[in-house]
Amino acid sequence: MVIDPDSSSPRLVLAGRRGGTAFDVVAHPRCLPDKLGPDRVRFVDVATGQDRIASQATLEATQFGAVGQPVAGRVRFVVPGGLSKPDKSFAGTFRVTRGADRHRP
Repeated sequence: MVIDPDSSSPRLVLAGRRGGTAFDVVAHPRCLPDKLGPDRVRFVDVATGQDRIASQATLEATQFGAVGQPVAGRVRFVVPGGLSKPDKSFAGTFRVTRGADRHRP
C-alpha cells in the first residue's frame, strides 16, 4: 500500500505474516520501481509479542503496478541476535498484490 501517494514524501508499506512471524517494511520511495533504503523492517513473534527491528536493510522494487496489480522485488536485511545470539542475515524475494492507496483525510 502507498500512504499519501500525492505528497512530497509518500510511504510504501509492505506487511504480512508467515507462520508465527508478522513483519512490516516501511520506506519513503522517490520513484518506483527502484532500490530503497527502508526506514524500518520489523518482525514480531506473534506468540510472545517480542519484536525486532532489522538493521542494514535494502529493498529493491523490481515491479510496481497499479492498485490491484503486483508489487515484486528483493529484500536483504540483518536482524540483531540479542543476548548471546548472533545476528542473522536474510535475503529473499517478494511478490504481493498492491492494496488500495491511502490519502490524508
